[in-house]
Amino acid sequence: GLDGTARFDYRLANLTQAPITSDLVKVELKGKEYNVSGSRPFVAFMSENQGFFSWRSRWDETPLARRNKLASQRDVSPGSWHAFDKQVRAWYRSVALTSYNEAVRPAFKTLVSSVGTGPWLAGLWWGDSQLGFLAVWLGHALAAPTWGEGVAPFPVDYYLYSAFTEN
Repeated sequence: GLDGTARFDYRLANLTQAPITSDLVKVELKGKEYNVSGSRPFVAFMSENQGFFSWRSRWDETPLARRNKLASQRDVSPGSWHAFDKQVRAWYRSVALTSYNEAVRPAFKTLVSSVGTGPWLAGLWWGDSQLGFLAVWLGHALAAPTWGEGVAPFPVDYYLYSAFTEN
């Protein structure tokens, strides 16, 4: 296991006397078996676009962007770099099982039982977090069936902050 006190100014120490093995799941990939943690696997990806609001923007646009009131954050015209359909498509492509190589799909189906996110489009990208939520909802509704039939649908966990500070 790893020593949890190893942060920033301390050396990251591997504690061999505390192996982390209780959550390992055997998965097969191209005919070879691997032990992979099944507790919290994740998918990381970059959206199709970034920077609804750039450092070149006027200083007086910052308060608007923080409140999701900047016009470019809500530009949904199909020709726009920031268009809403592109955000739905970005979520769909990141979550749909069919977006991944066929060789890794069985491993994903073994390990992944849900996907989680925070305020989509917010933060560094200065997008509209309200439209981001809607994009996640729609994109996920389209992507979930690609994981196949099961006892329960493929859920998304959307995490909100008690004091929203992303924008």
